Amino acid sequence: MKLQILHDIDDDGNEIVNVPLSKSTSFATLYLEDYNELMALGVSSRWTLNQGIVSICVPKRSCLSVARIITDAAGERVAYANGDKTDLRRSNLVFAGKGNSKIRARDFVVPTPRLYSKIEIQHVYKDKHGQTGTIAGSVMT
Repeated sequence: MKLQILHDIDDDGNEIVNVPLSKSTSFATLYLEDYNELMALGVSSRWTLNQGIVSICVPKRSCLSVARIITDAAGERVAYANGDKTDLRRSNLVFAGKGNSKIRARDFVVPTPRLYSKIEIQHVYKDKHGQTGTIAGSVMT
């Protein structure tokens, strides 16, 4: 299986990443620095929509909201300023009062053993002319 992570620049000049969502034609959009932080935490690259929320599935817990991991929310509800739940850029993620969950989603992130994964990830970059180029893939989850 191959995932293509698309790198681009948003209208404000920020480096962004578009991560494909499994069983969907949609992508989640987030800042490159947040994507890199998630990968450093060991978050899987296999993301899905769970009840309309971009999520990862982890052992001993059903799913975790990627927005809650990015914001490190604990006890707060995370809302989406523009209403688009696939837009995970920090500028779109806002705290909206107390939430039902008192947990920090990051506490439940289980580093994914990338060594045994069968998913190849390709990073595709757009240049200033809108042309794309692929950087050699790596085997990850």
